[in-house]
Amino acid sequence: ARRLHELSAEAGEAGAAGGPDDLPIPRIGRDGPLPLSFGQEPLWYLDQVNPGSPLYNVPAPLHLTGPLDTAALQDALSDMAARHEVLRSAFLTDADSAPYVAFTAPEPLLAVLDVSRMPGEQRGPRVRTLIRDAVAQPFDLTRDTLLRALLIKRAEADHVLVLTFHHTVFDGGSTALFTRDLAEFYRARSTGTPARLPELPVQYQDYAAWQRSLPDGARWRRSLDFWRAELTGLDRPELPLDGPRPDVQSYDGEVLPFLVDAESAERVREYSRRHGVTTFVTMLAVLDALVHRWSGHRDIVIGVATSGRVHPDIQDVLGYFNNLPPFRTDTTADLTFDELVRRCAGTVAGVLDHEEIPVSQIVSAAGARRDLARHPLYDVTYTYQNVPQYEGGLAGVEITRYADTDVGGVVPGTAKFDLSFGIVDAGTGPMIGELDYATALFDRATAGRLVRWFPELVAAAMAEPGRTLGELGPERTQPEARPVLPPALEPPASVEPPESPTDAEPVLRKLFADLVGAATVRPDDDFFVIGGDSVMSIQLVARARRAGVMISQRDVFEHRTAAAIAAVATAAAAPPRTEADEGTDQRVPLTPVMREFAERAGIPGLFAQTVTVAVPAGTDPAVLDTAFRAVRAHHAMLRARLAGEKDTDPATWALTVPGADADGAGPHVRRVDAADLDPRELAGLLEREGRAAAGRLDPRAGITAQLVLLDRGTSEEGRLLLAIHHLVVDVLSWKAILSDLETAYEALAAGEPVSLPPVPTSFGQWARTLASLAETPQWQAELPAWERTLAPGEPLPGGRPLDPGRDTPAHAGHVSVSLPAPVTTALLTTVPAAFYSGTGDLLLATLAAAVAGWRAARGDGAGPVLIDVEGHGREPLTEDMDLSRTVGWFTCVYPVRLDPGTTDLAEVRTGGPAAGHLIKRIKEQLGVVPGNGLGHGALRYLAPTTGSALAGLPAPSIGFNYLGGLLGGETTPDSGWRLLELGGEIAEHTTLGRALETSGTVIDGPHGPELHLSVTSSRHLLDENAARALCQDWAALLTGLVAYAERPGAGGHVPSDFPLVALSQRQIEQLEAGIGE
Repeated sequence: ARRLHELSAEAGEAGAAGGPDDLPIPRIGRDGPLPLSFGQEPLWYLDQVNPGSPLYNVPAPLHLTGPLDTAALQDALSDMAARHEVLRSAFLTDADSAPYVAFTAPEPLLAVLDVSRMPGEQRGPRVRTLIRDAVAQPFDLTRDTLLRALLIKRAEADHVLVLTFHHTVFDGGSTALFTRDLAEFYRARSTGTPARLPELPVQYQDYAAWQRSLPDGARWRRSLDFWRAELTGLDRPELPLDGPRPDVQSYDGEVLPFLVDAESAERVREYSRRHGVTTFVTMLAVLDALVHRWSGHRDIVIGVATSGRVHPDIQDVLGYFNNLPPFRTDTTADLTFDELVRRCAGTVAGVLDHEEIPVSQIVSAAGARRDLARHPLYDVTYTYQNVPQYEGGLAGVEITRYADTDVGGVVPGTAKFDLSFGIVDAGTGPMIGELDYATALFDRATAGRLVRWFPELVAAAMAEPGRTLGELGPERTQPEARPVLPPALEPPASVEPPESPTDAEPVLRKLFADLVGAATVRPDDDFFVIGGDSVMSIQLVARARRAGVMISQRDVFEHRTAAAIAAVATAAAAPPRTEADEGTDQRVPLTPVMREFAERAGIPGLFAQTVTVAVPAGTDPAVLDTAFRAVRAHHAMLRARLAGEKDTDPATWALTVPGADADGAGPHVRRVDAADLDPRELAGLLEREGRAAAGRLDPRAGITAQLVLLDRGTSEEGRLLLAIHHLVVDVLSWKAILSDLETAYEALAAGEPVSLPPVPTSFGQWARTLASLAETPQWQAELPAWERTLAPGEPLPGGRPLDPGRDTPAHAGHVSVSLPAPVTTALLTTVPAAFYSGTGDLLLATLAAAVAGWRAARGDGAGPVLIDVEGHGREPLTEDMDLSRTVGWFTCVYPVRLDPGTTDLAEVRTGGPAAGHLIKRIKEQLGVVPGNGLGHGALRYLAPTTGSALAGLPAPSIGFNYLGGLLGGETTPDSGWRLLELGGEIAEHTTLGRALETSGTVIDGPHGPELHLSVTSSRHLLDENAARALCQDWAALLTGLVAYAERPGAGGHVPSDFPLVALSQRQIEQLEAGIGE
């Protein structure tokens, strides 16, 4: 590795060319989603959590003096977007909300405003206002061109070109490149000659893909070791703030300029030459000294902007290459300034040897605590610019920075950090400085003192560099005392709590936007139309309650918009009880889904959900064992035992939960040597160990979990296999289990106590509340509706009921069909939006139609289709319930009777109007289902009087479950653990629950999200061809629905969307047609 001592003249910032690999960067294909760089990813995330913010806009107001060809300038901007594809970037997300890049943004357009006719005294203020407004306008990263250009004509040969970039596609080192290439394209366009620019060896997204390959290299690992050592023992005392730090960083700020006069600046340059360092290093030492003298801190950490252009192939490429690594210097009062400069030079040399590690990875390597209130590593940043940004000008037009504006390097009114110092050094004359400060933390008077003290300290240091820092410079910079409150013990909330319920709307709009990934959300935007789903609604309720807005899931489903939900929200009261509040040895009644399975199969030991997780190489099984014990103590259901003899009535069974200090039966973690196995051997070992782990479960003995660590040595990721009995877990439980297990492991490995987020509501509390509601008049009143739904007469698939001896998992056949990414994307977004519905309802409607057509083709008769719908079941039963982190088997199953009528299925398949009629017809039928379906199971299994009535009715022979994109990716943000697979094991003799089981699951495909439809049935009941015909027709109907939704005027409402108004479907469609006109 090269040792980088000097600053890159080409980049104009700290950093250097050359880097970790001298091999050429390979070009990647452009036929699918493209990766973000490590630098782009946090900027995208900040845009998600601060929608509509101009925080990461990069303003560049240029003064153009001379006769200007406006048409040539517009063409030159288009040529720039053609040469640098990063300027056409759009940042989109896949089905799992993971971001990717596509080049779908339109080319930049030049807007022109003429103020030349205004009176001279009005022209300057008008131009200043236009510049401020232009640079403060936020970007929509999903669709906007991330370069905006405004040309303001002040006079015939006097223009201001206001360029505004989003930081994801542009950095300080790109400025000179942009103006150089723009000038050449302008020359070519204005003269009608070809541009003389060499072809770029790579584009920015080639670099992004190459950068993401670096962590596999030895140099990257050595650099991470450097950063771990460099930041060991880092302390983060507060700066002398003027007030308490908010729990969530506000990013509000102001800018104050300052000047290092020409004499002092020349002394700095001469001093630097004499001591063999760059002026950048000397000025960094001044800043270290200033922060030390002002704060009294010894351990000074400054985030310093480096160019990040670590490979020769990217020297002429536009993009966001900047890095902001921490420069840490031990600074004491007895150091002389000369000694401090030498220390800073050593710091710079070490950092620049390892600057290819993005700061986000440095944070992870250092184990720094991420905090919504401040940066994990530093509060002060420093940028040094030492090359002219605008050289050469356009043909016949001089380019300079426009001076008559308060817009500098940042958007006015914003601050990314507590304090950001910037220095521009042209090599001669004075140095121009700028301090961007957070107004939530510092008064203007404090910022004013700092910008006065900085040049005074420069002058003092240059006059007497041999004096100690304690003796040096203005006496006014002695450490100051400020009224700083102690930090909160609890993790900060993601949003400020409202003062009253009327403040709930902006909180909810922000949470809507965070969850669905929208840039902005209007008060009347429907949560489910803009991308929310039932799983997200759980997160919405939990996050809202943490922010002090008390709402229920029922509120979300009934009111749907931020404005309407806010109207029924209440302010936070006392905090809800947590699992830790409950006593020991709790008795938990079996829930309806447990009772149904127990009556059918007796709850065998082999009934498990399994997950496979990639874990870091060298994961310690002993630490993992202790970590799981902590998780088991935290989540009550992982300690549950099934109480009740096998041959007795399951109605008498229950779960008992011993106290958190109860030890589980047997060892929790089994280590298996998996070193040197090829992928096929590893997969085979995983399958065998998974089946064996599930086979060791025994809920009656309290053995509900087994962990197997497949150890692949210290150089390859291991595999952690967890098998947990389905009686105590469901799909949505895994997020809490895995994130808590990783958190506990990392804490124990670091020698720290385990601290896990609370579980606000226990499963036992929910189950007992459900049992008590079953006997209430409100729920009892649902019985007639369920009796009508389950009326006899439906034909049985295969012509017979299930045979317990033959129709078992051992004899089950499975077929599946995948829908391509474009069709899936439409089914997840535009199609449900058109019908004011959810994706699950669309799948259910087309399934009912497919079954009706399939039956008719087989001669099995016509009529309604009876389907058991399986949902997540996590419905808060009281206002104070929060089930977002509760582990347990919540699944809810309820029947629906769906009648497609005489719908022309051939027309549906071809995208005709029948597709719209089908969806509206079925949606209206679903609208009469009582509540969220939870009452059916409660009345069937938890209330004796209604239970006997429902037990005598025929159960649906078809089941449906829409899983969506529930799982995938890292177990926690910035995690070293990756979830690879979710599976299950069940005893082969278990009777199947239904003749046909159908499901829809969204997974990540090579070109975007793919919907996988599946049909499972007993091979003794239906052959594979029959099941495949049903599955294929289901897919064909969905594909036709997507085609229909692309037609003008497709979609619309149904009467159940307007419960307070008596309207027919025809009247609604007439009203919609009138609105359209």
